[in-house]
Amino acid sequence: MLLSACGCGAGAQTNETDVRHAADGLVNSGMLAVGYRALSLDGGWWGGGKSGKVRRNASGYITVNDTKFPSSGVGGNGPGLLPLSRYITARGFLFGHYTSADAVMCSKDVGGSGGNEEKDAALFASWNISLMKLDDCKHCRYLLLPTHCRCCSQDALT
Repeated sequence: MLLSACGCGAGAQTNETDVRHAADGLVNSGMLAVGYRALSLDGGWWGGGKSGKVRRNASGYITVNDTKFPSSGVGGNGPGLLPLSRYITARGFLFGHYTSADAVMCSKDVGGSGGNEEKDAALFASWNISLMKLDDCKHCRYLLLPTHCRCCSQDALT
C-alpha cells in the first residue's frame, strides 16, 4: 500500500518536517506493520516555486526548495532529497517521488522535467527514489493508449 505526503504544487505547505512526522506516525501507529510500504512526496519540493520555472543549478540539475526541505543543502544545491530519502527508508518504507514529463508540472506553477528527463532521472536515482510518479498532464490524459508517452526516465531509473 502506498501513502502520499501530497505537496500538490509549489504553493503547498508540505515540508520536510511534515514528511518526517508522517513517516514516524505511520510506524508508531502500526501502519507499516499492517502492510503500508511506501511514502511518496507528490509535489512542492522543487526550487523556484511560484516563479513559473523550476530552478536548476549551474550543472542543469533541478534544485530542491531548501526553505521547505532544509536538509537539501544551501541554495538547494546540496544533497537534494537524499537525507529525507534515508530517513524514510531507515523506517522501513520505500520512498516515492513525483515529477512531470511535460515542460510544466501539472499544477502549472513551475516547469517540469520535459527536455531534462535523463538528467532528472539520474538525479532522482541518486536520491534512492524507489517509486516514481511521472505525470504527463499535457499529452496523455485524454488518450486511452498513450504509447507515445513512454519516457526515457523509466530506463534511467533502473
